[in-house]
Amino acid sequence: MEWSGDYGTSNPYIAYQIGIEETDYSVSDNTSTFRTQIFIYRTNTGYTTYGSGTVYYRLKTSVGDVSDWYTYNLTSDDKITSDGIYVAEDTWGPRIHNAEGDLDVTLECYIEHDTFSSDSNEFTISTTHIPRTSQPTLDASNVDFGDEITIYTNRASSSFTHHLYYSFNGGDAVGITAGFGDSYTWTIPTDLMNKIPNNTSANITFYLYTFGDSLIGCKTITFTATVPSSAVPEISDIDCMDPYEYEATYGAYVQNKSKVKVTVTAAGCYSSTIKNYKITANGENYAFNGATTDVLTTAGENTINVSVTDSRGRTVTKTVTINVLAYSAPDIEKLAAVRCISDGTPDEEGAYMKVTYKASITALNDKNNKVFTLQYKMQNATYYTTHLTYKDDYTWEGTAIISADVDYGYNVLLVVQDAFSTTSQQVDVSTAFALIDFNTSGKGVAFGKASEKDGFECALDTEFKNVILQDGTDLDKDKANRNLITSKNYTFDAETSTTDKNLFNKTINVSGTGLMLLNAMIKCDNTSDYGTTEINCKLNDEVYSSACIRRTQSDTVEDAVNVTFLYYFDSAENQTINFYGGSTKNGKKVFKIHGVYSEGLIIN
Repeated sequence: MEWSGDYGTSNPYIAYQIGIEETDYSVSDNTSTFRTQIFIYRTNTGYTTYGSGTVYYRLKTSVGDVSDWYTYNLTSDDKITSDGIYVAEDTWGPRIHNAEGDLDVTLECYIEHDTFSSDSNEFTISTTHIPRTSQPTLDASNVDFGDEITIYTNRASSSFTHHLYYSFNGGDAVGITAGFGDSYTWTIPTDLMNKIPNNTSANITFYLYTFGDSLIGCKTITFTATVPSSAVPEISDIDCMDPYEYEATYGAYVQNKSKVKVTVTAAGCYSSTIKNYKITANGENYAFNGATTDVLTTAGENTINVSVTDSRGRTVTKTVTINVLAYSAPDIEKLAAVRCISDGTPDEEGAYMKVTYKASITALNDKNNKVFTLQYKMQNATYYTTHLTYKDDYTWEGTAIISADVDYGYNVLLVVQDAFSTTSQQVDVSTAFALIDFNTSGKGVAFGKASEKDGFECALDTEFKNVILQDGTDLDKDKANRNLITSKNYTFDAETSTTDKNLFNKTINVSGTGLMLLNAMIKCDNTSDYGTTEINCKLNDEVYSSACIRRTQSDTVEDAVNVTFLYYFDSAENQTINFYGGSTKNGKKVFKIHGVYSEGLIIN
């Protein structure tokens, strides 16, 4: 029993106290029962107070319960001394606590008596706290989607049961289960990840409702659900194709010819989307799907790496390989020609020429085109004659014996062509050996070969002794100081991109006495057209020298055709040198005339 302090009355020697005792409580019912008393006594000794009166009292609680007023009647038998008397003892039935299990109880009292009275006074006690709403805890604070999490209720009474709900990222509450006691284990649904396509985690809040005979209360607890590391985007296919279709033709990609276009089929995971692509191929990185590389430069197995990153920042990588066949342009390893007799025995005066050749083409799984052509012509002729054509294998090696007039020099041309390009090479064969040969025109002479034109030709190693020029210069004496002829340089350059067989025509007027040495050249770029390129030289309207080349197949070889002019002038009369020529090939042409001439010559 808990007692109040003294409460005074109208008689200064009479006071009273209020006592309250919690006699029992019920956890399941959330209630308590009580006993109350009132103690009246005199504050001095040796005196007694008689008479009749009434004690008024009532019980009040902190949850708003207020009882009716109860009374206790004092009679003359109730003698009030310093020992005091206990009156108005009462018991009170169950009083309910608040939702949190707390309750304050107050007894209010006042007295009316023949000899004294009191004001209304209250005394309050706090009752036993009765645990009510379960306070949940979790076995983890961060759990992957698809894994389990256990909630413990920590219930105050074994009779309590619970309902469990969850809220995802602050959304509406969704029911999980009902009627469980101490704990519940829940598997976090993986399909919840579809709600966070751009994030790797979310907050989930549990709502735990506690029930006794009825709803007691609700508590919440929050944890983090994380997208597992296994939830990454998927690359279902990497499609590699050659936009030039060489891979379909040759069974693999072709080095320095094929490109590769890489197309990726990829998808996010649980509603994520693909945000970034990275394709690494042919030594380069590409940041977009459907990238096409430059031509593939490395033969053999080529690795292609593909990475995709989704809207959650998750990246996955996949690798594929492609096979690239080694390829090089047609190759002429050997081409040589010499004059010979009919059985191939070398002979400078022979009426035949022996041609030795070796060339190869890259097989490309034995699917590449292959054409080897051996051609020849007289050096002053325009067109070649085909001697042999070979298409059986990718390497051609052998010897050919071709009839060759002893009075003419020859050009021998080997052309090697595959599906991609053409390679050609030319060698020259001189006329048959003749110590001295006079031209039928009566205006030409040759040493060591047949005369093929007007003028002086020499195929022998030459050494001049005691050479005295018309002006009296002794070349043999002057050779020690390396200044045989006091000379000037001559230069003429021109350039055009027009296709014209008569493209260049340059006339040089010469008078006076002295030596002139000039080289004229037409140089064509390496366009893939084929046709004829030629250059000619006339002296006073008569052919002095000429040269030409005819390409019979397209290739990427740069052409250059040269003629040389060497003449000693000894007349004051004007003479003309005319260089002319051109090409049927498209592309840029360069025409150059470079050389030296004696100071005694006048050039205009």
